[in-house]
Amino acid sequence: MLRIIFLIDDDQDDREIFQEAIAISYPGIEVVFARDGVDALEILDRNNTLPDVIFLDYNMPRMNGVQCLKELKGMDRTSSIPVIMYTTSGNRSHEEHILKLGADYYMRKTNSFHELCSELKRLLSTVESNAPLHDPGDIIN
Repeated sequence: MLRIIFLIDDDQDDREIFQEAIAISYPGIEVVFARDGVDALEILDRNNTLPDVIFLDYNMPRMNGVQCLKELKGMDRTSSIPVIMYTTSGNRSHEEHILKLGADYYMRKTNSFHELCSELKRLLSTVESNAPLHDPGDIIN
């Protein structure tokens, strides 16, 4: 059972919308926030309890999503936590690069609250069942 989601995103509005969508889609889950990769790593370092899944924005100040993903996947303590890159970018080369670096899924931010709730339900159900979030064949070598 999922208990904690960690959203790393510098946009306050996006954090609030995400929190609302989680409350509707997957009630009872705690959402922890960080404003960028630096804050995220500090929060993870000082907490004993790790999140069950991490949603990571691509574009952030100080430490962006790519840099943070590399750090998360390079540390024993966090390397097995599913990471979903959560971004406005629809660039296919970004998506392929992120998946090669170890992200478990590339989720585009949507303007539709209903679509966000539906996608969160689908993704979190998949994480909870320990099924892969993407087909490894999706990555072009």
